[in-house]
Amino acid sequence: MNIKQLLNGPYLPYESAVYIIFDLQCSEVHVISRDVNSKYGIVKNQLQDPDDMTSSEERFLNNLTTHPQWRGGEDYAEFFDGAPPLDVIRQITRSRLMTGSIPVHHVVPYDRHDVNDAYRRDLLPEVTEMEEKHGGITYNNSDCLNVCIPRNMPPRFLMTKISICGYISEVELPNGSVLYEKEVSRYLSAEWREVVRSNALSIIKAAVGRSYGMDEAISSLLLSPRVDSWPRVMHQRLTVE
Repeated sequence: MNIKQLLNGPYLPYESAVYIIFDLQCSEVHVISRDVNSKYGIVKNQLQDPDDMTSSEERFLNNLTTHPQWRGGEDYAEFFDGAPPLDVIRQITRSRLMTGSIPVHHVVPYDRHDVNDAYRRDLLPEVTEMEEKHGGITYNNSDCLNVCIPRNMPPRFLMTKISICGYISEVELPNGSVLYEKEVSRYLSAEWREVVRSNALSIIKAAVGRSYGMDEAISSLLLSPRVDSWPRVMHQRLTVE
């Protein structure tokens, strides 16, 4: 098996995240959940250091990133799980709340803030650490619920992300290539996804309340009781194949 066969196989799991977008102008909260094929993040991770790949594999990965589905996928910081953020942005646009887009630099840099273990166990008791194998790739799923929050206050849309961490283990392939270890967002079942979506604001507050060094304007906004009264727009789930 080589890298091309791994990425072309039907067994790669999806990465899941729930995005909570605060519209500072209209005082509204948008909740969007998204599942992304983990190949996006894997490919970007591999291309950062192609030394342990064959020339054929490197060409394959470079050709993948020039495909139209990868346009706008400059998400090396993994806030959007390596995939183009445009579908999330378009869904907000369709609600006629904005006419432009949300630049990636309004999200990056960001920090990851963990939620207290006791709170996570109360919210999602079925989430435990576990190892899964998918076609030669080992996924180590953690039970760490976290919130990604930008370090700087944007002009209008504050985007945050809730996910559960995991990582893929490094794999030495029979042809001598190496699939590098990489952090991923754990796949959320339908039940877990709805729990996170319906408790999004309380999860964010739980993470912010135990964090230090966060931008004061952002933390004040996210912890403010007035945000609880903002209308909430629940968008449909998105899937990036």
